[in-house]
Amino acid sequence: MLELSNAGSTDSAVLLANRSLQLSKTAPYAYIVLAQAAQKANKPKEAFTNFKQAIALAKDTAMADNRRSWLMTMGNYASELAEEAQGADKQAYVAEAKNAFDQLAKDPGTKFADVARSGQAKVASLSGDTTAIKASYADQLANPGAFSYNSLMMAAVTAAKTNQAKDAIKLFEAARKV
Repeated sequence: MLELSNAGSTDSAVLLANRSLQLSKTAPYAYIVLAQAAQKANKPKEAFTNFKQAIALAKDTAMADNRRSWLMTMGNYASELAEEAQGADKQAYVAEAKNAFDQLAKDPGTKFADVARSGQAKVASLSGDTTAIKASYADQLANPGAFSYNSLMMAAVTAAKTNQAKDAIKLFEAARKV
């Protein structure tokens, strides 16, 4: 199913996903295929519903990185939509992105902590929440030695983009030292 969806055979992938769901409603991959198809068809509400269903089903340890990846994808998708939207739609997309990145931050595993922080910073920026923006990089600012170059650079760029010049300079310096 995923191979068909990724190869551009969306109709065939959706058909197989729906057949799969007739056999078992607990197959997260079918919901991901449906989410991807909804994204391609510009049906964000349907995409979010399917992402959430897949994420909810991916509870066991073997599915942990898939769940994290899907949270990242959903958060990025929602934040991209929020950048272009206005009014109530923008607020709804920001809320979806915030929810996804907050969930990811609670369980980042070994690969998704920087993604979660970056996503939270983007959501805070989209909503104009200066306090949340600063909170998104507060750990790197307080203890730069505990973070990677990439993490420090992402935090520095966030601070710079949001006109937090003193914080940005400290973070860029910390990244240079790494």
